[in-house]
This record gives sequence, structure tokens and C-alpha cells, in this order.
Amino acid sequence: MGLRRRITIGFFSLVALLLFAVAISIAELGRLREDAREIVEAGDRGSDLAAMMMSGLQKQNSAILRMVATEHIQPDSEYNEGTSEFDNAYSEAMEVMIHGTDLDAVTNAEKQYRSIVEAYLSPAPTPIINDTTGSLEAFRPDAKRFLEEYLPAYYALDNAVKRYMASPQSSIAQRTAMVEDNAYRTITPSILTLLVAVLVVLMFHFFIDFFYIKPILRINKSLDHYLATRVPFNPNVEGNNEISKLKESIEKLIELQKSKNA
Repeated sequence: MGLRRRITIGFFSLVALLLFAVAISIAELGRLREDAREIVEAGDRGSDLAAMMMSGLQKQNSAILRMVATEHIQPDSEYNEGTSEFDNAYSEAMEVMIHGTDLDAVTNAEKQYRSIVEAYLSPAPTPIINDTTGSLEAFRPDAKRFLEEYLPAYYALDNAVKRYMASPQSSIAQRTAMVEDNAYRTITPSILTLLVAVLVVLMFHFFIDFFYIKPILRINKSLDHYLATRVPFNPNVEGNNEISKLKESIEKLIELQKSKNA
């Protein structure tokens, strides 16, 4: 194989290696960007869902307290709106499971809260007889007893939702650490490829020096000695390439010059 072809192959191999390193880096950077985007979206979505649950819970609480104050136990539009808003946000949070551990606390608190509220809003039992007038009156739940059960359940659910709202901070910290690991994963292939490229360059330099530069220097030195002292032209050049052919051409030229002078 000729020197020109070897040098060309070596050059394109080095270029291919560098392109491979660039491709790996671009792919890993794409993954890194996607991870960072997911962190931001997860944090924003978790906060939005928690805010929706909080808004729905507050609407329910306002409606329930109004029903207790007016002794009217039929759910109104504000209660229905708050319930729908809370349930929709909670259902979506369950589907995406952005923060599973903190959402478990919301689930448990919501079950307790819902059971107390539904027991208060359930259809009234048989009307009772008024002890004073003797007439039938609609059953009225004991408001004081209900509030004693309701308020702790409401505050427990409210606190659970607030913890869920704050939970993106811990999640972001964990996922940021993951992104840092991905950053190292992005850099590592490039560093390894760079080291391999340096090794290839050194080998390429050795190849050019051994097969190209040193033989030419030996030919040049031997030719100078021949021209200066008529010492036989005999450089130590072996192989079957352009350099050896150059040596043979010089030898033929010297022999031709000798035959002309004879």
C-alpha cells in the first residue's frame, strides 16, 4: 500500500473518530436538555395541580361552613364547583404520579375528609317530632358535633395539599442530581474519544516519521555524501512504496551518469 493511500486512510479515520465523538456528545446533550425540560415541567405541573386542589378545597369549605350556618344541607353551586375542581386536579395528579409519596398523604386525608362531609350531606333520615309543638320537622345534623369532626379533617387535608405543593422542591433536588450525572455521562465519551484521538494522532505522527520523513532524510544524506565524496549511494531504505521507488530512481540516475562518464 502506498504512502499516500496510508496517509489518506489515517486522516479519514481520525476525522471519522472525531465525528463519532461529536455525534455522541450531541445525543447526550439532547438527553440532558430533555431531562432539564422534564424537571421544569414536572415542578410547574405539580404546583399547578396543588394550587387547583387548594382552590377547590377552599370553595368546598366556604360552602360547607355556609350550609352549617344556615342549617341548609343541600350542596350549592360553589360546593359542586369546588368538588369538581379538586377531584379533577387530584385525578390528574394520580395519573401522572409526579410526587407519589406526598400524594399518598393527600389520598388518605381526602378519604377521611370526604367521608365526614358525605355523612353530613347524606339524605336526611325520617323527620323528627318537635318536642315543643309536636309537629314533624326535617332532621338537622348536629352542627357542633359535625364541626368537631370536620375541621380537623379539613386542616389535615389542607396541610397535605400544601406539602404536596412544596414537594417539587425535593423532587427537583433529586432530579438535578440525576442531571448532573447525565452531564458527566455526556462529557465522559467526549473525553475518552479525545484521548483515543490523541493516541491516533501520535500513531499517525510515528507512521509519517518512520515511513516518510526518516527514509527521505536518509536518502538526502546518502545523496549528499555521494555528491561530496563519491561514496556509494546506498541509503538504508526498504519497502515497496513511493520512497523506495524514489531511491531506485536516484540509483538509476547515478548509474546512468556513471555510464555517460565512462
